[in-house]
Amino acid sequence: MLRLSRIFFILLTLLAVSLTGIGVLHAQSNGNGAPVVEDIRYGLNAGKTRVVIDLDRKTPYRTFLLADPPRLVIDLPQSEWKIPRSRPVTTGDVLKSYRSGDLDGGLTRIVFDLRKTAVIAGAFTLDKSGTARDRVVVDLSPASENLFRAALDKVQGDKNLSGVPLSAAAPAVANSTLA
Repeated sequence: MLRLSRIFFILLTLLAVSLTGIGVLHAQSNGNGAPVVEDIRYGLNAGKTRVVIDLDRKTPYRTFLLADPPRLVIDLPQSEWKIPRSRPVTTGDVLKSYRSGDLDGGLTRIVFDLRKTAVIAGAFTLDKSGTARDRVVVDLSPASENLFRAALDKVQGDKNLSGVPLSAAAPAVANSTLA
């Protein structure tokens, strides 16, 4: 009987150690691996539509516009997600919905469908402060079709994000469901 309880104790100890090890590995992968998209928020700020991507760490990005239909694209290094990877946008009159996916070359692409043409009025990062997380912020201003078309060649942020130049990533998007 004593021997059976000793075997049971050893098995329970091994199980506990195994589960602890799995938890540590999971914590390390989230802490040192891919950035985590924790939230995407949008709202109006001084007449502009602001998109805010909350991340678990400081993360490089690039953003640009695509036409036919009008879209805003934000590229990040390949990321994990704590929120849905697509959803409709019910705030404001510029954004319609977003969807995301992972591209070859280690990129995550977020595509916002626009209700009407707009231009990128500003794009920047904000560092973590207080309870606020690290953020990528993109401001959009409604614009005429001509201004929108003139802004199609402009890229803000890191043009060679993750070693994939914009020209190499664009064809993949044009032929994907993310375009």
